Amino acid sequence: MFPNHNISTQSPEEFALLIQRIRNLSTAVMTASEWRSILTAAETLLPRRDGKRRSPVELDLSSLNQQPRMQLFDAVLRAFAHEDTYKHNRRYSPNDWTPILESFADLSLYLLPPPILSYGPALCTLAIKEAPTLSAIHLANALGRIDPRVLRQRIRHQDLENWRDAIVEALRESIGTGEHLKADGDATPDDYDDWRSHTRAVLRIAGDFYEWAHLDPPEELRDLDRLLSTVQRPQAPEEEEPDIPTTADERDPEYWTLERIFEDL
Repeated sequence: MFPNHNISTQSPEEFALLIQRIRNLSTAVMTASEWRSILTAAETLLPRRDGKRRSPVELDLSSLNQQPRMQLFDAVLRAFAHEDTYKHNRRYSPNDWTPILESFADLSLYLLPPPILSYGPALCTLAIKEAPTLSAIHLANALGRIDPRVLRQRIRHQDLENWRDAIVEALRESIGTGEHLKADGDATPDDYDDWRSHTRAVLRIAGDFYEWAHLDPPEELRDLDRLLSTVQRPQAPEEEEPDIPTTADERDPEYWTLERIFEDL
């Protein structure tokens, strides 16, 4: 949808038109991956030092926001935050919304004032209506980074209880898998890598949830954290070398051909 090319404006009028076109992205029907790409492109406009993006606390944001490139940056983020973006992309699942919201929450720290996500309550309702799964909780966590007031207003005590039960179940499942890997002599490096990646995601989602929900974390959270540091990655099995004939009787008459000699070399 968006070909790679450079944009060069020749006058203030053209620049103003470009800003308006960016703001109109909120009315476009796009895929979630296209929004992620747009936010990634906007991120490249931020100041860097030694190739790394500088933190907002290192910058004079008032002066920075006056620069033309930051006006483009501002237009992208405010387009995403506009209510029309949700209106035209209701089909997104929680797994679609969550990474975009996390990127938006991170980038909005560079704007004064930060843009307000107009459809936060609608996304909160989406998370509540989903079955109590980690994906629904992850979406709520992302919203909490942007506007925790929405969570306080919309999420009932029973919703928190359902999400807490879902997290405890995921923690116990990951503990069981980790203990099996620890005792299983036939576990492969891929088995360990899959478990470790999933476990780190579970721990991150659970930690964020218990922080904003102001609930006491369960013992399973600490147990899984300890288990993650004790389970060792298994060694990859060594491939057996093919047996090479050692005596004349064992060799095939055609074994030592020029082709086989070069293969051995």
